[in-house]
Amino acid sequence: MSLKRKRIAFMLIVLLTLVIGAILSDMMEEEGVSMIEEIIINPKRAGGFEYEVLGLQALKDVHANGLNHRGVWIYVTDQNGYMLVVWRPPHMRTCAAAWCIVGEHSLPRESWTDTAKRGMREELGWSRDQVLSLSAVGTLYFNHTYANGKKDRQLCTIFHVVVKGGKHRPPIRPNNEIGKSRWIRPRELVKEIINSTDDSTYCDTYTKGMVFGHGLIAVCKHMKCDLSDRIPYLTNIAPHNNPWQRNNNYLLRTTI
Repeated sequence: MSLKRKRIAFMLIVLLTLVIGAILSDMMEEEGVSMIEEIIINPKRAGGFEYEVLGLQALKDVHANGLNHRGVWIYVTDQNGYMLVVWRPPHMRTCAAAWCIVGEHSLPRESWTDTAKRGMREELGWSRDQVLSLSAVGTLYFNHTYANGKKDRQLCTIFHVVVKGGKHRPPIRPNNEIGKSRWIRPRELVKEIINSTDDSTYCDTYTKGMVFGHGLIAVCKHMKCDLSDRIPYLTNIAPHNNPWQRNNNYLLRTTI
C-alpha cells in the first residue's frame, strides 16, 4: 500500500472512530432512558410548582427542542457531614470533565422517589437498604441551553440522601457517567467554588449556580450545616434570570 493510501486509510479510521464515539457518548449519557414525559409546568401562587403530562417524547427530542420534563438531583452526605461530588468523564456530551452531583431523568409515571432510588442504583450501584434516609428537600426549575446546543428545561426535585460514614460508607460502583468521585465537607466545597477561576470546573456558570447555589442551599438547610456566612455568596452565584422569577426571588420551594 502506498503512503498516500495509508494516510487516507488512517484518516478514515480516525473519522469513523470520532463518529462512533459521538454516537456512543449520546447513548451512554442517556443510558436506560429513551422515552420521558413532556409536561406543562404551572407555578403556584405560594411558590413551588405543579405539572400536567402532555405525552411521551424521545429524550433526544426533549433536549433538542427544549421541552419541559422531570428529573431529580441527588445530594449525598454521610453521617459525618461529608458530601459526595462526582466527576463526569471527558466522553460525556454535556458537562464533560466537570464536578457535579448525581442526577437522573424521570421515566413515564415514575414517582420522584422512585427516580431517586433508580438514580442511586444505576449511577452509584447502591440499593435502598444501603441508604439511611432519603428526603425530598426542594423543587426548582432548571432552564438552560448548553454550549453544545442542548436545551434543558427540567423540573427538578432535590433529594438529600444520608449514608453511613467513614469505613462504613457503601462502596461506589459507578456507571460510565461517573469518572471519579470524592467526599468533601460542604464548607470546603464552597471554599473551592469561591476560589475557582474556571466555571467549566463545575460545567458552566449557570449550572454551577443552580447545583451549588440553589440546590446546595436547600440541602444545607435540611442537614443544618453551618454555611450561614456563605449563604450570601451562594445566593449571588445562583441564577435569577428565570422567566418565572417573581419579586426577585427564584421560585425555589423547600419542604423543610
